[in-house]
Amino acid sequence: MTEWISEAQKRFGGCGICGKAIPWSEDVARDIVERDDRMGADPDCAAMRTSINGFVITCDPCIRHLDRERQFGDHAARVFALRHRTYETGLMPYDARDHTFDESVREYEAHNPEDWLWARACTPLAENLWLMGNPGRGKTHMAECIANAHLDARRGASCLTAEALCQAARRFDAEERLKRFREPFLLIMEDIDKAVWDAQGVTAFFALLDARYREKRRLIITTNVNVETWTATAKAAAGDSTALVPAILERMLPMDRRWLKGPSLRREQQTEIRNPAEPETDSDDALF
Repeated sequence: MTEWISEAQKRFGGCGICGKAIPWSEDVARDIVERDDRMGADPDCAAMRTSINGFVITCDPCIRHLDRERQFGDHAARVFALRHRTYETGLMPYDARDHTFDESVREYEAHNPEDWLWARACTPLAENLWLMGNPGRGKTHMAECIANAHLDARRGASCLTAEALCQAARRFDAEERLKRFREPFLLIMEDIDKAVWDAQGVTAFFALLDARYREKRRLIITTNVNVETWTATAKAAAGDSTALVPAILERMLPMDRRWLKGPSLRREQQTEIRNPAEPETDSDDALF
């Protein structure tokens, strides 16, 4: 250890955060000691002396740690602003704001552990998702957990029911109403099989997907039916717009398909009296 380094460590000690010795080079130590001597001879330089001391008594690892903490603070503020804007403007349903993987329903995960494990690791979503299953299997809950994970990663998310899309398509200001769903990175199209599709709805759906496809946005579709069943329904309802249905499917690619199985949690939670003669129609094979 040289004289300059020894003198610098004697005057300034170790890192003010971790206490470890700061590995100064000889040139840096000499410069620090000489500058400290010049400032010590001038009482008017007390403020400058303090600022220099504050700089030299922090080691590089601690500086990087402080930078990360500051960046995390900025990140948390931006996440809060994005979440607030998303839910207050109605891009996502307000009751979905607390649906996160940390607070997810364990019963859902118990019946489809591999799918939930996959969902936890799919931020950002690498490809579109066709999420199907009978009612009460947790499709919407999983989609909203994925959406909130994207918001936490500062990627926009939105949710639109297929019926709301079809209703908006019949209005004169359809393009203006649907424009705000083009920008968020993730769009949940909920209950695609429950909408009353017609030529206007199919056209509006194509226009929305086409705009998002060019920007490489991602799509999650929740439904009780598979792709082939919905395709046949859309073609039958599209009229002269039948050719748009294959174009819609092309813009859903690449697409992963997930089938959530198990009992209906909604049915397990029902308290009303059930008719014993009523046939059970919600088995996993009933709709596929």
